[in-house]
Amino acid sequence: MDEAHKPVMLEEMLVAIEPKDGCEYLDCTFGSGGYSRAILDKALCRVHGIDRDPMIAQYAETFARKYLKRFGITIGNYSEMGTLKKKFDGVVMDVGVSSMQLENSNRGFSFMKNGPLDMRMGNSEITAEEIVNNFNKKKLENIFFILGEERMSRSIAQSIYEYRKKTKFTSTKQLSSLVCKIYNRRYGRSRIHPATKVFQALRIYINNELGEIAQGLMAAENVLKPKGRLVVVTFHSLEDRIVKNFIRSRCKGINLEKRVTFDYVSKKAIKSHYKEIKTNPRARSARLRVATRNTEKSSIDNSFFDNLIFSSVGQTLS
Repeated sequence: MDEAHKPVMLEEMLVAIEPKDGCEYLDCTFGSGGYSRAILDKALCRVHGIDRDPMIAQYAETFARKYLKRFGITIGNYSEMGTLKKKFDGVVMDVGVSSMQLENSNRGFSFMKNGPLDMRMGNSEITAEEIVNNFNKKKLENIFFILGEERMSRSIAQSIYEYRKKTKFTSTKQLSSLVCKIYNRRYGRSRIHPATKVFQALRIYINNELGEIAQGLMAAENVLKPKGRLVVVTFHSLEDRIVKNFIRSRCKGINLEKRVTFDYVSKKAIKSHYKEIKTNPRARSARLRVATRNTEKSSIDNSFFDNLIFSSVGQTLS
C-alpha cells in the first residue's frame, strides 16, 4: 500500500484496538487494507475485512494471499456483520469515503476531479445525477442542510432547480462550479472548498451512511467478545454524534433497557496529531472513539435505532 493510502489515525487506532496474538479482529471498512495490514503486522492474529465496494474484491484477494489463513474478506455492508456468525476481540470502523474512491474520478465522489455524478459506494439504486435532476427543491434543501449542515442550502437548491430547467446535470464539474459561484458571490474565498458539504450530503444520502453507522454499532455490540474493543473513526459531526450517543447510552445505561453493555476507555474523542494533519489534511476532521465490551447481555431493537438516529440528527429528511 503506498503512502497516499495510509489511513488516518493509524497509530491511535492500534493503541485503541490493542492487537494480541491468537485473537481475531473485524475491520468493517477494509478499503485499501491499511488498518487490516497494521493489525496483522502488530500481532500474530486474524483479521476479517468487510467492504461494500465490489471494486476492492480483486485487491483483497491479493492481500489475502500475503497473509494466507490469517485474513478473510466479505463484500457487503458492515451493518450485516452478524451474518458472519463469529465473535471478535475487536471491531474497527473507519467510516466515510475512502481515498481510493476519491481518487477515482469515474466514481463521482470528488469535486476536485471531473467525472460522472454517481457517488455510489456499493449497490445503491440511486445516483447523485438522479437526485440533482429530479428531486424537488425542498428535498434538495433538506439533504444539504441536514446531512451536509450547509448554511447555503436554500440558495443552492434554488440554483440547481433553475439550472436543470435548461441543462441536465451529468458531471461533478457542473455541480461543483455552480456551488462555487453561489459562495463566491456571497462570501468570496472560503477556507474549505465551497462544494465540500453538498457533495458530502449527497454521498451520505445515497449510501445511507448514517443508518449504516447506527446499525453497525448495534451489530458490533452483538459480535464483540467480553473485553473486546470497539474503535470508530469518523470525519463529520453527524457521524461522530451517532457514535458518541451510542457509546454514552451503552456505557451509562441511558437506553430503553437501562443496560450497561460497554465501559468507557476514553469519554472524549481522540483527535489527530498536528503532525499528521500537516501531511494529510483529511485528518483535520477525524475523531476516534473507543469503548470496551463488558459481559452484560445485549438487547437492542428498532426503537433504539430510531432514538439513536433522531437524538443525533434531530430532524428527518421528509
